[in-house]
Amino acid sequence: MIIYGIYDRVRKYFIILARINVDNKWYNVNFMFDTGASVTALLDRDAIRIFGGKFHKLKKARKDLVGIGGFADTYVAANVELELIDAYNLETKYRITLEKLYVVTHHKRFRGEEWKRVSQLPSIIGRDILFKAKKITINLEETPPQLQIIF
Repeated sequence: MIIYGIYDRVRKYFIILARINVDNKWYNVNFMFDTGASVTALLDRDAIRIFGGKFHKLKKARKDLVGIGGFADTYVAANVELELIDAYNLETKYRITLEKLYVVTHHKRFRGEEWKRVSQLPSIIGRDILFKAKKITINLEETPPQLQIIF
């Protein structure tokens, strides 16, 4: 099965279309393809939209994740269904169950303009999912650049 990503010309990264199932409700999420991230994580914008800021209902992660925004409060949603969706054929989907989906928020650490910037960071698909692929091809010579993930 092949899943194609979309290149975001403004932000200069690939987006993977996806849906996640939380409490029997599906949510659309655009994930940034991030080979530097060890795990898949919902960041502030998606985390607040999906969990409504009720992070206390989730299990606190043993360690907070660290990234560009510094350390962040980190929670774990267990056994979450995830569908990766092919950008060129929305009927093509690769479904997996994540034992752990990390839910990350910076809202206690930033205010004002910093919060506006941090809260716009995209959720990320990390190596915990990417290592399930048989092959990943990035072609930067195409216009627009192409990302192909074969599962």
